[in-house]
Amino acid sequence: MSLSSFSQSATKTVSQENNDSLICLPKRFITYMVQDLIRSDADRMQIKVLNDSLNIQQISLKKQDDLMSEYKRKINVYQSTIEEYKMIDESNQRSIEMLNAKNKRYKKQRNILKVCLSVSLIGLAISTW
Repeated sequence: MSLSSFSQSATKTVSQENNDSLICLPKRFITYMVQDLIRSDADRMQIKVLNDSLNIQQISLKKQDDLMSEYKRKINVYQSTIEEYKMIDESNQRSIEMLNAKNKRYKKQRNILKVCLSVSLIGLAISTW
């Protein structure tokens, strides 16, 4: 039995006006076809749900990447600010050390002047007495 003979025996013309045909197939084939259609509808729906889920995850990952980039940029800014403050602090520490050294010199000079003045005053007091 050839393919054309099978299709000719399975197809019966119902109406000549609109060229409607009636196809006779075993119930087992029809059951498989219906099950396949149901599965394909379920598969299409599952693919849509998975694609939607994937899109949501991609959007979430994009937001996380954006946040990470923003935080890395902020970290770099904060690190450079910290470095600037460290340099300023080192400069201030050097200035403090220089001022402390000057202050020690001035104290020594004051002490020497006090001793000289005290000796001069004592000398004047003794000479006038």
